Amino acid sequence: MKKKKFFQNLGNITIFGIFITFVTFGIYSVLTYLFVENFEITMTNYYALEQGIDVGPNPAPFSMNTMRLCVVCSLLCSTDVVAAVSIVDY
Repeated sequence: MKKKKFFQNLGNITIFGIFITFVTFGIYSVLTYLFVENFEITMTNYYALEQGIDVGPNPAPFSMNTMRLCVVCSLLCSTDVVAAVSIVDY
């Protein structure tokens, strides 16, 4: 992308960047919430298994509260916009 064209269309790029960020945040959040709630996801501590360390139930059930889910999803969808802008040729 040429620098001149980029700055000519900066308003459109900003609008679409903000709009797409909110849309992807909504999609990621809903799909992640549905996935975590509807499937029995477990975490296995392989180090504890190999070393014979008792750390409780292994594999342990995976749970994520709403705030952590929103933070992870916001991190994922904010990197989409940064990756798209990073292809600008200076």
